[in-house]
Amino acid sequence: MSFKQLHLTKFRIRFPHTAKTAAVRKAWEKANVVEEWSRTSWAKKLALKKLRAKMTDFDRFKLMKAKQSKNRIINREMLRMKKSLKQNPVKVKSGRHAKKCLSMKKKKIAKQALKPQKK
Repeated sequence: MSFKQLHLTKFRIRFPHTAKTAAVRKAWEKANVVEEWSRTSWAKKLALKKLRAKMTDFDRFKLMKAKQSKNRIINREMLRMKKSLKQNPVKVKSGRHAKKCLSMKKKKIAKQALKPQKK
């Protein structure tokens, strides 16, 4: 392995400088390096990259459709929230607590907008 391909990580195993392969392997297994590595965000990103590389054309199509449906749901909720804000405009107070009051009012309106609507 090239020295340029090596990366430092937070994982560290202690064993003697002259340790044999079996001792290194034993220390590796005792430290659970593979399990610890699989929990890192770096490993998760690499796994996701491999998964995306394996995707077929149909898999990419299904992913696109899933993203579209998710975005439709989000946009529908945002429009509902915007509409409720237009119906109940937020009055801004001047003074020290104006921002806090405004954010609390927006949260209250957002909660009302997220309640299931009867049709």
